[in-house]
Amino acid sequence: MFNSWKSQKQLFVGLLLFPALDLFINDGIGLMMPQTSPANKTIALLLTLFSILRFWIEIAVFIFFIRNYLKTCFINLKSIKNWLATLLCIVSAILYNIVISVLHISVPAAQHSTENSVSAAASHISLLVLLAVTIILISPILEEIIFQYFFQKIFFPIIFNKLNIKRGNLYALLASTLLFIGSHIINGNITIKTIITGMIVYAPLLLLGILYEKTDKNIIYPIVAHIIINFIGMISIT
Repeated sequence: MFNSWKSQKQLFVGLLLFPALDLFINDGIGLMMPQTSPANKTIALLLTLFSILRFWIEIAVFIFFIRNYLKTCFINLKSIKNWLATLLCIVSAILYNIVISVLHISVPAAQHSTENSVSAAASHISLLVLLAVTIILISPILEEIIFQYFFQKIFFPIIFNKLNIKRGNLYALLASTLLFIGSHIINGNITIKTIITGMIVYAPLLLLGILYEKTDKNIIYPIVAHIIINFIGMISIT
């Protein structure tokens, strides 16, 4: 599907378009408005709804683009070794998150953004369910497609190969993980403390990249791991 650099660049533009629009609307407008008055609560509700719809539309577009790759991934899911690696990834991430929770380490900006969305949807059960499904199911699938499939498998390896950089796969793994972590801490004011804290809190995202690499770049394994990790995380905060 993506045999030419031109088609890869077209997908790259698509990858940036929806998040950039979401960032402008939610952070550019949403953060300027206190969530106290009824009018602003309505705006917060609309912003939350927009974020949810953006995720669903975006994932539909991306799945269409990589449908042949996904079919191949689903066919190759019989490896017990890969499933054991997925289980190890899940357990390791959960244990790490427990330690982080015990130490009371968090990224205020990312936490504030999530709390705003949940708060805005709390009085609307259907929207709250839709938000939960988006966080637990849709978001992990979308993030794995963006950061593991596109950046780790396609974009960075091409860049590093063109630059004749050895061990391109390793650097692609690290670079895509840094982008992955960055996407979780970009909301709000960026400070050195926020960046360092974000690197610590979201370090398990590196495990998903390693899992992708160790399972012959089959995106289904990290997607399953990510969904389970998000599900357990959602349960722990409710």
